[in-house]
Amino acid sequence: MGIAKSRNIALNDSSGKYIFFTDADCTANKKWIEEGLSSFENGYVGVEGKLVYVSENYQQTFSTKFFENMEGGLYCTGNVAYRKDLIEAVGGFNERINWYRDRDLGLRITKLGKIHFNEDMIVVHPLVIQTPKGLIKSARRVESRVYLFKIFGDRVSIAWRIINPLNLAKIFFPPIILISLLHGRFRTKEDFSLLPFTYLFAILERFYIWQASAKYRIFLI
Repeated sequence: MGIAKSRNIALNDSSGKYIFFTDADCTANKKWIEEGLSSFENGYVGVEGKLVYVSENYQQTFSTKFFENMEGGLYCTGNVAYRKDLIEAVGGFNERINWYRDRDLGLRITKLGKIHFNEDMIVVHPLVIQTPKGLIKSARRVESRVYLFKIFGDRVSIAWRIINPLNLAKIFFPPIILISLLHGRFRTKEDFSLLPFTYLFAILERFYIWQASAKYRIFLI
């Protein structure tokens, strides 16, 4: 059915005032719900927790790239909770987009009240190794970023209407790809196996940006 529809069905069958989200491969700390409820007690409509990748001090490499949520504003379903009545008021998860559905939901709920970031509400995400096939497939995720910018404008961090400017620069000046070798993020064979595919990823990502921009009738580069 897809993640969004599955979650919406679960929401319809759920009871209670608050709904907490995490993912099947994540581990919440012992005070996860306790910390979340403390934020609701202060009048917030939602609470966003810290999403840690592997551990607080883990040094990511190129093939283990993952967007941690250490300061808030991403509304990842790996670690977030909302009042159920407000989830229902905004219509639940958007089943028409394929990615960033959690951020879309969070941004809609912020129109109804303030979402608090609680750094003591912690969830740990396990190690995931990116494969060349997975990297190329992930290029399509940018389509939903275009949609979010169309709906929410400047609340989605896109500077000067350029999505991922470094990847755009790689298309016109491929040696930039090699500069990343100097940053110390290439330490395993999996890291180096992805390197040849980064140029193709940059091209596909830009194609999907322009395709989605035409679809949603918005100017993005």
